[in-house]
Amino acid sequence: MNADKILRRARGLPLEVNVGPTAERLEHMNWRPEFLEDVEDFLHITRDRLVAGVENLLDMDNEESEKRFGTLTIDSDRAALTQASLLLNAAELLWRLRLDEPEAWDQINELYEDD
Repeated sequence: MNADKILRRARGLPLEVNVGPTAERLEHMNWRPEFLEDVEDFLHITRDRLVAGVENLLDMDNEESEKRFGTLTIDSDRAALTQASLLLNAAELLWRLRLDEPEAWDQINELYEDD
């Protein structure tokens, strides 16, 4: 996925709804999406904070990316784009959960409850 598409999709997410109850439910299930680096308080992330985080990642030059993600096995110039993509994919699922979409909850339940 390219940088423009990631940013466009992040900006296109609806305003936050049902943040607290969804976060509480996910915390109880110990749901944590996989990122290259931790995203502080991800379960309560707002669209504005998501967009700012994605913009920050996509604006990184190679040197900054190497400092931040240098110990990873992927190229440092792709690490920031990969983190932005992971962040967006997890956020899109989180927004679907906040909207109480049954299919989104099925994904989470399949991974975290059915064991």
